[in-house]
Amino acid sequence: MIKDLTVGNPGTVLWKFCLPLFGSVIFQQMYNISDSLIAGKFIGETA
Repeated sequence: MIKDLTVGNPGTVLWKFCLPLFGSVIFQQMYNISDSLIAGKFIGETA
């Protein structure tokens, strides 16, 4: 599928382009937070 990003309303085109990026950023931040909580709880201060 080929999507021409130069055609249409610029705001709509940008949102459709950026939504997957926002989703991946949110997923990565949630992963980092949960990893920090789990590692901090089980590894402790001696690591």
